[in-house]
Amino acid sequence: MFEKLFQAIFRQEQELSQEREIARHLAKVSLFELKEIEALYPDLQTLTKKLLGKSPYPIRITETIRSAVTQDKYYNQGRTNPGSVITNAKGLQSYHNYGLAFDIAFQGNEPYPKQYEKWKRVGELGESLGLVWGGRFNDNPHFEWHPEFIWQELEKYFQRSA
Repeated sequence: MFEKLFQAIFRQEQELSQEREIARHLAKVSLFELKEIEALYPDLQTLTKKLLGKSPYPIRITETIRSAVTQDKYYNQGRTNPGSVITNAKGLQSYHNYGLAFDIAFQGNEPYPKQYEKWKRVGELGESLGLVWGGRFNDNPHFEWHPEFIWQELEKYFQRSA
C-alpha cells in the first residue's frame, strides 16, 4: 500500500494538482495512522466541522476514510456475502477511499431516524456548505466532497497490480 501511495505522490514532475495533493494527504494518513476527522482531506475537515457545529440536531461522525479492502467487503455484503446490500461502490470507487467522504449518525436513542425531515435538514445544510449529500442517492448518512474532479480521476493513481 505504501508503495502505491508514494508512486502517486511522485508520478508527475509538473505543478502540484489537487489530485496530487490528495495523494500526498493519503500518504500522511497512512504514515501517521490518522483517524476520524483528521483522516479527511484538510478542506473537507473544515467543512465537516462547520456541519457539526451548525447542525440543528446533535450529530456525530461514524466513518471517514476506509481502505479499498474494507470498501470491497462492504460492496460484497448482500452480493457474495450474507446481509443487505449497503453500497454500490467497489474498492477505489468511493470517495471514502480518498479521505473525501464521511458518514454521520444522530446522537441519542435514534441514530438513524426514519423521519426523512431530520436527514433532509442536515443534508441541505451540508449542501449549502459545498458538500454532496448522499440522501440524493438513497444514502442519508453520507456526505462527500468533490474538489473539481471525480473519483475516477483519482483511481488511476491507485490501480491494483494483477
